[in-house]
Amino acid sequence: MQRIRTLQHMGKEILVLDYGGLGADQYMAVANQAMALIATKPRASVLTVTVVSGTRFSVGTADVIKRYATQNRPFVKASAVVGMSALQRIIFTTVRPFLADKVATFDSVPDALAWLVQQ
Repeated sequence: MQRIRTLQHMGKEILVLDYGGLGADQYMAVANQAMALIATKPRASVLTVTVVSGTRFSVGTADVIKRYATQNRPFVKASAVVGMSALQRIIFTTVRPFLADKVATFDSVPDALAWLVQQ
């Protein structure tokens, strides 16, 4: 399964980051690949959908997310997060200050895509 891919939706390019079902070590590897890709894009141009359904985090995951968000912030125009559990929402609250200015959470990818194309 391709964890990082680009799709076209209503004339907009959207980067899909699929962390669904990954363990903490796998999450970190995909996050590092995503950071490298996003850093090649123009500033304030990237629209992302991040799928976290069933992702398992470890103690250090919040730090990885903070580093990821800080590095990507200049490049991300808007970000949608899909499928957060109650624990993930707690982590999201602690890392929210590091994320792009426009970020929203959704229960489904179609809802996230609909929001992103309006940004």
